[in-house]
Amino acid sequence: MARVRSLVDLAYANDPRIQRFKQEDKDKKLAAKRARQDAVQAKKAEEERLIKEAQLAKQKAEEAERARLEVARAEREQQKKNLRKERKSLRDLCKANNYYATDEDETVSLMAAVEKICEMLKLNELQNLIKDLENNGRDALLRAVNDSEEKLETERRALFETRKA
Repeated sequence: MARVRSLVDLAYANDPRIQRFKQEDKDKKLAAKRARQDAVQAKKAEEERLIKEAQLAKQKAEEAERARLEVARAEREQQKKNLRKERKSLRDLCKANNYYATDEDETVSLMAAVEKICEMLKLNELQNLIKDLENNGRDALLRAVNDSEEKLETERRALFETRKA
């Protein structure tokens, strides 16, 4: 029995049809394994591509936001610069005309009033006041002082009423 078995094993091992069948089976398994590996690798590559695209989009958005903030900051800086320039122009104009005062006491009070006006008014209001001062002089300054005092008083009353309530 052992001898028959060894002969069968030898025939089985040396038969080209069996060897071809085993090789085909082995190749099929290897091809299936490679296909699975390729699919996993393709899926991984796709995920990496999507991650890179998301990172790139995020980076572009951050750059756009930084650029927008930089433009806004530069604009604010320019507005501050223009405001300082207009305040200086107002002070210089008033100083050149002795604050449109008739005596020393009035000069001191108008100096303080001009400083209040400089702090209160916005850029376009300052520009309009300077034009008005150039055209109307003392009357324009006194009108601006009265307006600023009224505005301050209104704000004080509103603040007092909100605290009271």
